[in-house]
Amino acid sequence: MAATVAVSHAESFLGQVLALSLADELHKRDKNDGEAAELFPGDDDPVKQQVVCLVRDPKHVPLLDEHPRCRVVSIAYDNRSTIELALEGISTVVLVPESEENQVELAKILISAMVAKNVLRCTLISFIGTDASEKEHLQRYKQVEDLVKHHIQHWTVIRQDFVLQSLLYWVSMAKDQGRIAMSINENSIFAPVDIHDIALAINTIVLPRRGKHIDDDNERDDDDDVDAHDYQIYTATGPMVVTGPILAMQLSDALDSDNPISVVPSSDDEDSGLESFFDRSSAIDQPAPTALPVSFSKSKIEFATIEREVLYQYLRSLSKSPEDTLGTVLDTPKPLATNPSKAADEGRGAIDNIVHRIYRMFLGDSHSPHHTMPRWPISRSAVSVTPIRTGNIDGSDGSESDDGSSHCSSCPDGDGHGHVDEGKEPELDAPNDTEINTLLELLDYIREGRATFISGDIEKITGKKGQKPKTFFDRHGKEFGRDSL
Repeated sequence: MAATVAVSHAESFLGQVLALSLADELHKRDKNDGEAAELFPGDDDPVKQQVVCLVRDPKHVPLLDEHPRCRVVSIAYDNRSTIELALEGISTVVLVPESEENQVELAKILISAMVAKNVLRCTLISFIGTDASEKEHLQRYKQVEDLVKHHIQHWTVIRQDFVLQSLLYWVSMAKDQGRIAMSINENSIFAPVDIHDIALAINTIVLPRRGKHIDDDNERDDDDDVDAHDYQIYTATGPMVVTGPILAMQLSDALDSDNPISVVPSSDDEDSGLESFFDRSSAIDQPAPTALPVSFSKSKIEFATIEREVLYQYLRSLSKSPEDTLGTVLDTPKPLATNPSKAADEGRGAIDNIVHRIYRMFLGDSHSPHHTMPRWPISRSAVSVTPIRTGNIDGSDGSESDDGSSHCSSCPDGDGHGHVDEGKEPELDAPNDTEINTLLELLDYIREGRATFISGDIEKITGKKGQKPKTFFDRHGKEFGRDSL
């Protein structure tokens, strides 16, 4: 099989999702219209394209290894020769930076190998917040961006906002504590994006329809080889802005709460048009208010503001064994207030209690009203989730929801490609220290009021609005405890 596209760091959750999405798209094109197939001279059998998946250890990516459109190649990111061998014949690389402290140095080695093998195109996955020079981990992505722009002939950058799938790190907290606690304020506004909308954008950029661009050896100044997405920096946001309490509200609704939260205009802003503000059509490129006019009734899931260090310890605990947390549990702390604003007021005075509750969560505190069973990951193993990638990501063989997002309504006919059975989705590992610090800096950026916009770039690239948080929570109700709360 021929291979012209490679995905780096393909053992990561993001890398796997992108590689599987590209592979499914190649298969769909082969099956439906043959646009991705080329014929050997004198041969009746088409040459099927594959996605080369660069990984450290193939044992960690069984889904990629099983996919007929994926070729898993083991490399060492600090050994350029292994990368060059893997990039033989590759014209495009989807660069997912390594989540390591030496991220920039590893990227330099990868990019030098790309240059040596004449890789003409690179689509880089980065983050919003690269303009914040004081944020060390986000600045590393800016350094990688600069390397790609300087060395690769045709480049595209996608800066991702807070990714909805990151909320899976809060599953245990939601189940045991009945809340989502973050280091942002209750009025912090942001537009989280679904990882599969990013994948759909990557498909559109990397696998354009025939005639959109020509992969050859032309120089950069040859206009015939310039793609519409070349030299573009896109910001991948979701189609609506939210706050922490709104996320808690939508999760509560997904959990079929007996007492769902209502969203109503405040008394001093009766005609504020809150729903139209949330909607992407009115919010794109418009500044957000300093506070959203929302009032909340009691809900099953609460939002709480916690200190950055407390959240850091919680996220680190996801990769620890129960023994690591023994001795940290003291007396049962008093419950937090159910009113979000009161919880925020009392939060600073109850930091120690929050820490104790977080650690108690991992010991399966039977006194918790949300206790059901021992929690997930107590080692650096995977967080199991139900299907995240359902159907073809571009909506084929699926149906479209009222917000423009696509989902699989039934398995397609034929050999079953384009759909993955339940339980065979990529697994989300507990975050390492670099990933935690990057996430915390992103939340800092949000708390500082620097991510209050909707870019519209996902729709610009794909023609689809993207998925709202409600769709994510509806899809993942089981993980967050729908069957047990």
